[in-house]
Amino acid sequence: MQTLWTQAGSAITAALSAIGGPTTPGANILPNGGFEQPATLSWQVAAGWTKGSANNFAGVNPNDVEVVVQSSQTDGGSFALECGFVPGYSFATTHGGAACAINATGIPVIPGETYTITGDMLSTQPAGVGWNIHLTVLFTVPGVSVTSQGQYIPGSDIVGTPQHLYWPVPAGNGAWQAGSWTVTAPAGAALMFVMPGVFVSTTETVGTGWTATFDNLAVALS
Repeated sequence: MQTLWTQAGSAITAALSAIGGPTTPGANILPNGGFEQPATLSWQVAAGWTKGSANNFAGVNPNDVEVVVQSSQTDGGSFALECGFVPGYSFATTHGGAACAINATGIPVIPGETYTITGDMLSTQPAGVGWNIHLTVLFTVPGVSVTSQGQYIPGSDIVGTPQHLYWPVPAGNGAWQAGSWTVTAPAGAALMFVMPGVFVSTTETVGTGWTATFDNLAVALS
């Protein structure tokens, strides 16, 4: 019987073959970055995507975050990914917290090559609240697998330093914002994991509408 990793790896290999592979500059190598393909397994929020591990962000229980695919606000296509916190959640005074998704099976990369990451984001961030809206990028060694719930939990297999790619967005502007960044795969890297999400550093209680919505995410060899 194939493992989740084997099945996911086969799916990614097929997807990369269809779009030109990781050595073709400009070809998008992030499967389902527009979240148009629905979940096919119980642990997914969309095909190839799941909730990011709360182990990355101190004090946050996965049940306190909302990571959903919705159709009410999109920037192309019929669906987009929304990340936020459940109404009424209170942050502890000693730390912030985060809500995010992750492309659970990773993207094959070539060490030393530079990749351009792009995407669109819509913020409902209230004025005066300390949100950071970002994509976190992790590089890992080969052969990384996911848990039974489809979550990749970063550990000693990370290569280099995780990178946080921030959107410089005014609070509560309510408009879609495009972002573009470049990252270089470090020596020994085999897979890239992209985690769109929000990070909060505040002691306030979460109200309604504290979310960031992502669409049209893409990764391409520069």
